[in-house]
Amino acid sequence: MTGRKSRHILQLPGPALEQPFRITHGLAAVHAVEPIHSVCVLTGGTWPGLAALDAATAERLEACVITLTPGAAVDLRPSPAQIDEGVRSIQAQLLGRGGLGGRLAYLEQLGVPVAGVNQTTVGALIGTRRETAFRTLREQQRAPGAPQDPGTPP
Repeated sequence: MTGRKSRHILQLPGPALEQPFRITHGLAAVHAVEPIHSVCVLTGGTWPGLAALDAATAERLEACVITLTPGAAVDLRPSPAQIDEGVRSIQAQLLGRGGLGGRLAYLEQLGVPVAGVNQTTVGALIGTRRETAFRTLREQQRAPGAPQDPGTPP
């Protein structure tokens, strides 16, 4: 026993998932059903609200609740441009989350023809080495119908 007292820190609820907001101080955590797909919104960033997310992003994220760090502050009236930036931030974070097969599929859903993009660029976009990305792509092409994203990192 170390003699240190454990303390419970309460989770601070954020706005509803439907509500777009901009973080003016602190951070927000957007919890996903699969924790590996959870994302954060930094100071100056925007949560766009569920309605602003495209279907592929909403499906991959599966957001269930938003929490805030202590002292966080939000502006509930982000501009349309800030909402668009928020969508792009969420998409960028999701490209690096989950299994490689799911990341490649999500990249395609975002309109990037993986076969027509430089291998090093594809690897960087999904957060892995080019060799690993294209080995995964080849394996998927050989086994149609295989699960795309087991929800676990490689």
